[in-house]
Amino acid sequence: MHMKSADLTVLYKALYRELAAHGRGEALFGSCGDLALDAFGSAAVGPRMPTVYFEIPLLGEPRFDLQVCVSREDGAVERELPVTALPQLEPLMDWLQRSEDCPGVDLAFDVGAGDVRSPQVMALMTDGVLRDVAGFFAAAGDGQAAKRFVRRTRHVPLGWRIWYVGLAPQRAGRPVRLDYSVGPRRQRRYLEDMALFAKDLLSLGYQSSEEQLGWCRQLMELPFGPNLQLDVLEDDSMGPVLGYSLCMPSWAPAKSSESLRQGDLRQARELLQAWGLVDDRWRELAGCCIGREIVVPVGKGASAFALRCVPTFLKVRMTAQGLLDAKAYLMCDIVALT
Repeated sequence: MHMKSADLTVLYKALYRELAAHGRGEALFGSCGDLALDAFGSAAVGPRMPTVYFEIPLLGEPRFDLQVCVSREDGAVERELPVTALPQLEPLMDWLQRSEDCPGVDLAFDVGAGDVRSPQVMALMTDGVLRDVAGFFAAAGDGQAAKRFVRRTRHVPLGWRIWYVGLAPQRAGRPVRLDYSVGPRRQRRYLEDMALFAKDLLSLGYQSSEEQLGWCRQLMELPFGPNLQLDVLEDDSMGPVLGYSLCMPSWAPAKSSESLRQGDLRQARELLQAWGLVDDRWRELAGCCIGREIVVPVGKGASAFALRCVPTFLKVRMTAQGLLDAKAYLMCDIVALT
């Protein structure tokens, strides 16, 4: 089903209504709804609804950030840029069509901070490869940042697989984001010897502390694969923050909901609560695990869509000196049935 940007906005509104129902909007999303809609509208391109991620802090004032994931196919067929399109959207789409190994780009908006015009831009990788590194960074807004990426990735530790590279040219230090998934064999080696984990972090330029290694060990003991995020700043130094994400299996929404209540995700929640990073809003996430058909008025009539929402990551941000915060990442897909 081919859709225009206006149709995509209608679908996004329907998605948000489903997630925010039964008081969840106030508990999880706060007053960010209209800003997030503006952000989505500036990035919606292509013939079908993109996957979106809601990044939900688990403590503090209710708010969220938003990722809009645009695939190569979305930008290739009868491309229609929204009237309020981001200025970098067209060069990114042009680059994406030329790329041989990037399946899509994610636009991550700091909605909670009120910024809906300068997203972090992330290029996904196939098999850990991105041949046109210079082209991506130029399209994303900082061609010189490619050198930082290339220098750091010469020293990728054994068992680490790069998933995406990102750029946030409007943030302090113009950071290049490096994101790595750690394989299960390497994870087991770290649990045997956390000094090896410290050594691997240091090979990329990140200096950890004993206390930080202790937090990472407790996260590694949970039954989830590690995903790590590091920032390379404009002066080529490493940013102080390490992001440690727990990668969820590809569960059905009902299983995710059950796990939040009394399974592995509850175990993760209890650890984060013990660290003081989670309040009672956690229980509302179970209601956001959705898998059902919805009917939405798009185009000239109403159409049926399959809606699927599941948590895919739990992320803890930390420095060598202390724990910072925790977020849940809620992935949402809407696929036309008719």
